[in-house]
Amino acid sequence: MSVDRRPSDDSTTGPQAPSMQQVDAAIDAKAQRLKQELKQELTQELTKHFDTKIDSSKIEIMNHMDRLMGNAGAGGAEEDA
Repeated sequence: MSVDRRPSDDSTTGPQAPSMQQVDAAIDAKAQRLKQELKQELTQELTKHFDTKIDSSKIEIMNHMDRLMGNAGAGGAEEDA
């Protein structure tokens, strides 16, 4: 009992496997989309992080200036008295 392993005529009408070039193109396209999404997400997160850092630094500077001005004002008042 031998088995014929040749494809029959009706097998050509079935689904075809993609070529390696199609697979490579699909992988490259997916990689580019993921890379772009990651870049956008990282940019957003870094911007948010540094905006928060800048805002907190501004607050620290303002608080420090207020203390300096308060000390200078108090010191000046004592010298005038």
